[in-house]
Amino acid sequence: MSYKPFDFLTGKLSYAPSYSQPNVTSFVKVIKTYDVNGGLRFTLPAVNTMDQSTAIDKSNQLEGTLTFLKNYSKHQIGALAGYQYLSSSNSGFSAFRDGFLFEDYPILSGGSSSNMKNNGYASEWTLLSYFGRVNYSFDQKYLFEANLRHDGSSRFAKENRWGTFPSFSAGWRISQEKFMADIKEAVNELKLRISWGRLGNQEIGSNYPFAPTVSLSPKYISNDLIQNGAAILNMANTDISWETTEMSDIGFDAKLFRHINLVFDYYYKKTHGILLELSIPKTMGVFAPFQNAGIVENKGWDLQIGYNDVDHPFKYGINFTLSDVKNKVLDIKGIQQTGTLVAREGHPLNSLYLFKSSGLLSTNDFNQDGTYKYAKQFGKIAPGDIRYADIKEDGIINGDDREVLGSTIPRFTYSLSLNTEYRGFDFSAFLQGVGKRDGYLVGNAIQPFLFSGTAYEYQKNRWTKDNPDPNSVFPRLAFGETNNTQLSDFWMKSAAYLRIKNIQLGYTTPHKLLKSIGVSELRFFVSGENLFSFDKFWKGWDPEIDAVSNGAYYPQVKTFNFGINLKF
Repeated sequence: MSYKPFDFLTGKLSYAPSYSQPNVTSFVKVIKTYDVNGGLRFTLPAVNTMDQSTAIDKSNQLEGTLTFLKNYSKHQIGALAGYQYLSSSNSGFSAFRDGFLFEDYPILSGGSSSNMKNNGYASEWTLLSYFGRVNYSFDQKYLFEANLRHDGSSRFAKENRWGTFPSFSAGWRISQEKFMADIKEAVNELKLRISWGRLGNQEIGSNYPFAPTVSLSPKYISNDLIQNGAAILNMANTDISWETTEMSDIGFDAKLFRHINLVFDYYYKKTHGILLELSIPKTMGVFAPFQNAGIVENKGWDLQIGYNDVDHPFKYGINFTLSDVKNKVLDIKGIQQTGTLVAREGHPLNSLYLFKSSGLLSTNDFNQDGTYKYAKQFGKIAPGDIRYADIKEDGIINGDDREVLGSTIPRFTYSLSLNTEYRGFDFSAFLQGVGKRDGYLVGNAIQPFLFSGTAYEYQKNRWTKDNPDPNSVFPRLAFGETNNTQLSDFWMKSAAYLRIKNIQLGYTTPHKLLKSIGVSELRFFVSGENLFSFDKFWKGWDPEIDAVSNGAYYPQVKTFNFGINLKF
């Protein structure tokens, strides 16, 4: 609903409810495989199963705003006040049975009751917000804006539920000043911008992190029988509150010589109070609570350059964008994560924590009795295995020798678009890429016959006794050994790339040829998507896949289109 009692005042009220009730039934039949003689080879799965679930998901959103906008001579004043209410709740039930005697009768009660299971859940959260904005402009040259939000979330305890988040911005249209009049033909538009703001985040992965919730999953044995139990497994922290991000930005917009457009921004963003699970004594008997402890910063810039010429028969436009960001973890209270992707102080988020490799072992690395000359590695090693650096210089390769060796955060992200038009013909192209990023493969992508599974053709380029090249792409094939499957930079490569995303060529027939038959436009075109990609990543793998991937992704599809656009 919208109501405007005066020209300068507008009120709006909106309500958006949502309700969904998915019902899912999954029945897995037994499949039997026979040999050529009709004998049963194996059955998979061993028993048929059925899962049935139903859920109810509801949400409500109510928002009201009051907007004021009025001009006083060279002054323009605007203001907005608003209220927002968000709520969400979900609940569900699921059941399981197996051992169905009649597979054509997939009804839950038709399964065996000896292994039946059921489960249920319910959760809800609410967010309440008050917000306001004030705008001021003088003579369209000096611009100012202030915003304020006051948010309350049910995800925090009552004492820490509310957060206040201000922001300010100012602009100066320098090109409107009198001293710019002499260079107006060269500098058509020039605006300087500066801003600062603070935002809060309440999406913390749990609806009740502040409460000592009781888990009903523990079991215990009494009278030689398994009994259902209940216990508090996680320590609660009533002091946790909003994660807070502060961001400062300075930039400018410019139009030069009527054809060149420039936009540049430099920003600094720091996030405080990131929720972390800090260590507590094992004697507590519960998992650690979340605490507002982490600090992460981002420094970056964005550049856009465009040139457009539509004043001549040959019309064209070129637009280029380039951006970069440096991410660094400033404080996580000394937590030393040891997974593949880690957050460590002084390094970017999701850094690759790996062993340092230095090529493949050769026969010169072993004594005459076959023993390895240097630091002890993993399992039974032989020529052709990966060599790891002994960072600690203690004579043994173990977890203490791993270090941060790569970053999965893209840097120098860029794009280039080109548009041309001449005498009915038009051509466009779009290129996009990343200048710096590290990618990493795991699982069957680097290990042939993993779990008796697939071997890829590119994995043939490996060390063998007949081809003992220390620069081989892959180490020797060693079944049941673990040395060559360790997390090391041997499997890390540059995931920088350039991709030609789209090329299109079209022709529009002259209007006068079609006017007599009532057609206003007829255009023929041909286009291609994802035509070419240039990178130095692992052969056959897309450099845009997840940072630590075993190849379980849907590949980029190369598509060609031929079409006609017809307008009457």
